[in-house]
Amino acid sequence: MSLKSLLATSDDQDVLVSAVESLLREQVGPLLEQNRDEWGFPWAVWHILRENGVVSFPFPLEYGGLSGSMVANCLMVGEVARYSASVAMILASNQLAAVPLLLDGTAEQKEKILPDLISGRSLATCATMELEPEPGGLRTSAVKEESEYILNGAKQLVLNAEGARWLVVFAKELPTTDQASSSAFLVEQGAPGLLILKREWEMDSHGFSTSGLLLEECRIPEASRIGQPGEGVAIQSQITGFSRPLLAALGVGLGQATLDTAVRHAREHKQFGRRIAESESVKLQLADMAIAVEAARGLVVRAAAAFDQRSAEQAKLGAAAKCFATDMAMRLTIDCAQLLGEAGYLHRFPLERRIRQAKLLQILEGGNESQRLTISRALL
Repeated sequence: MSLKSLLATSDDQDVLVSAVESLLREQVGPLLEQNRDEWGFPWAVWHILRENGVVSFPFPLEYGGLSGSMVANCLMVGEVARYSASVAMILASNQLAAVPLLLDGTAEQKEKILPDLISGRSLATCATMELEPEPGGLRTSAVKEESEYILNGAKQLVLNAEGARWLVVFAKELPTTDQASSSAFLVEQGAPGLLILKREWEMDSHGFSTSGLLLEECRIPEASRIGQPGEGVAIQSQITGFSRPLLAALGVGLGQATLDTAVRHAREHKQFGRRIAESESVKLQLADMAIAVEAARGLVVRAAAAFDQRSAEQAKLGAAAKCFATDMAMRLTIDCAQLLGEAGYLHRFPLERRIRQAKLLQILEGGNESQRLTISRALL
């Protein structure tokens, strides 16, 4: 049975994750190792994930998905992150951009865009962060003129803006008396007035890119609006609900990869003629790492299950999982670097890249301080 058929028919999460791990180990891992210093989009890896159903797993059958649960999706994304957090980030970004269409898109929008997006034949991304935000609202504006919208403004740090065919752009629909109001719009690559700015080079840019975008009298059809006018905040909230367990899963994958590195180093490295794995302090450190990874994985599963069940605790558990798992990944990468010594600082080892990726996960989709405020609001 092919992996895609297995993903479509099996409800056994352990079987699914094991099958995906085998695919990653046998086909994806060797490709990543050959191109570990490649800065461009990993099309060869994306093709493997697309052909085997990993890209389309959590989406409805009617649009070409496999109707998988969020729990299984998070576990699989975590396995992808174990091999490459950059590839997992691209996978998560594409899934997040599909959320507003699935929940609030018109029948025409869904029919036109979702099959290609869900299959991975085309990419989409969300443009939410303002280049120069206004207090309490967006500077990017949308004005309706007959059967079109005219968008003006600028966004920054848009993931894979260069390669995405579709951008979900949030803008303030004028005229409005509510400064916090916004609407969501679909902007296709190549739309008149859309300019993708030069790529930003961040702490970790391998495999994915971030760019700014400029909207200057950008004209799009009226039918490009997602949902009703002024529903942008609600749509962003839906994206956040989906993103929290997903980013937490990336943290778990990064933490597991770091633990794998630490265990391998302890088994192979010798100091004063003895393997450092024989040191009691190293054993205790590895045990603490393993406990942290398993605790984070358990919290991710609980948060994802709350999402699947539409639980009232979904926001609190999602925020807790995102916060705990990404903080764990940051802590473990630093601890592992200390364990590896000079080797942990060298570019030819993967750990230094994981440190940079862990910091990004702490910041994305609202920093972890924001997640803690979400948790406290649920408690109080």
